[in-house]
Amino acid sequence: MIKNRLKEIWETAVPLADAWYHFAPNDMQLSLDEMASFSQKLNNAEKPKGILDAFTIIGNASSASTARKQFINTMRENLLDELFNSGLSALGYRHIPSKSRWPVKIHPIFFEYPDIDWDSNYAEFDCKAYRAIRIFDPRDLSDKQKLKTGRPSSGAAINAAIKSLALENPDFCNQSRKIACDQIRQYIDKPAISGNGLSDKNLEKYIIKNCGCRQI
Repeated sequence: MIKNRLKEIWETAVPLADAWYHFAPNDMQLSLDEMASFSQKLNNAEKPKGILDAFTIIGNASSASTARKQFINTMRENLLDELFNSGLSALGYRHIPSKSRWPVKIHPIFFEYPDIDWDSNYAEFDCKAYRAIRIFDPRDLSDKQKLKTGRPSSGAAINAAIKSLALENPDFCNQSRKIACDQIRQYIDKPAISGNGLSDKNLEKYIIKNCGCRQI
């Protein structure tokens, strides 16, 4: 039965609270592991020689903590991007509009702009909410476990469009994101509609990946 398959997959899947790290590329995991937290930065600092020195130490620790939080946010955004584009899949217990007694597959569109409580594995979007969310890679499922796939990923088409546009126009990566997003949609010949992955917010992630954070 499909319910039993879903429960079996859910039990071996990774909780949302850990999935952003678990499914991140190795280089991002290593980078985060090397970034000190606020408390670590304070503990490793030499004893302050005066008030100004103490303020400097606290400032450095605060900057390190902010950088680490921003990096974690990037890793979480990457996870949502993978879920939205069907690179990864999610299961959870439906909470709204009606509660489910077993895990259900969460549609990729749900991860377009969700409001997430990462520590609680809970998310809401578009009048829907799920608890106990867990993430899995559908490519790792056995033939018996495999579920019906969602809509095809738009990521490949977006990446191809950016690469082609950058080759045609060397200044593509140096123009405004709004103009770049419009050009990508024109290249793919599709408008931005809810759930198709062509919103400015989603396209900006691909622009940053291909062009770098400092250019656009």
